[in-house]
Formats: sequence, C-alpha cells, structure tokens
Amino acid sequence: MTRNSSKARFWTVLGIINLLMLLYPVSMLIGADSQEGTFVAVLALCGVGLVLAVGDMISALLAYSTAY
Repeated sequence: MTRNSSKARFWTVLGIINLLMLLYPVSMLIGADSQEGTFVAVLALCGVGLVLAVGDMISALLAYSTAY
C-alpha cells in the first residue's frame, strides 16, 4: 500500500465517522418541537462539534507524526 492511499483512507474514514457522529444532534435539532428542545439540541451539536474537533486534531497529529 502506498503512502498516499493510506492517507486518503484515513481522511475518508475520519470524514465518515464525523458525519455519523453529527447525525443524531442534527436530527434532534430538526425534530425539536419546543424552544427548550431546540436549546438542548444546539448545546448537543456544539458539544459534539467540540469533541470532534479535538479528536480530529489528535487523530491527524498521530497519523502524520508516524514515520514510514
């Protein structure tokens, strides 16, 4: 396997995981029927976004710091 295909697979898997993790908070936001539900959904979306941002940074640093 070449180095470029390994990096392409890494970014593809990371993108799919990010999309799957954002599906629930977005569906919660779309299905909110009250103002409190919308507020909780926005908080959940922000929290998941923050966790994903930190996790993506750590994953990218680990993936690009390994020597081949």
